Amino acid sequence: MPSHALTPARALCPQQFEMWGDGKQTRSFCYIDDAVEGLMRVMQSDYKEPLNVGELSAHDHVMEARMM
Repeated sequence: MPSHALTPARALCPQQFEMWGDGKQTRSFCYIDDAVEGLMRVMQSDYKEPLNVGELSAHDHVMEARMM
């Protein structure tokens, strides 16, 4: 289950929600405006290597669930 899907599930039933997997999967998040700006800057540059546009830190699903 994507981590963003945990929030509505948790809001509807704060005591219980479904999490697929072992919770160790990680995701990083950033604002869409920042991702679009980063993508545009890379496309307008001469950079030719793979590049991750996003947040440097990643959070696992267990940690996200604890934060709710």
